[in-house]
Amino acid sequence: MVSHDSLATLVRMFAPPGVPVRGLVDGLNRDTAQSYDVVVCTTAWAGAEFRRLGVPNLVQVPLGVDLPCFHPARPAARFNPASRRPRRVRSGPGG
Repeated sequence: MVSHDSLATLVRMFAPPGVPVRGLVDGLNRDTAQSYDVVVCTTAWAGAEFRRLGVPNLVQVPLGVDLPCFHPARPAARFNPASRRPRRVRSGPGG
């Protein structure tokens, strides 16, 4: 499961003012973590609720581009669709 957001923040957006949401959110996050092999969070902020609960299957994988591999200064022909040329197709026997 990939989490990009804070469930507490989303619930607070729709809950009436002053309504405590932490218990609800903690229960939902525990259930979520138990339902999946891995909970992947893309930011520390997204994972804060799971870390606070001590979820053992939490992994943080930041969004972004691996610049040593995909650097704009080194465009690779295999990754550049504009550099692709149509291939000649040879006819086989009878074709």
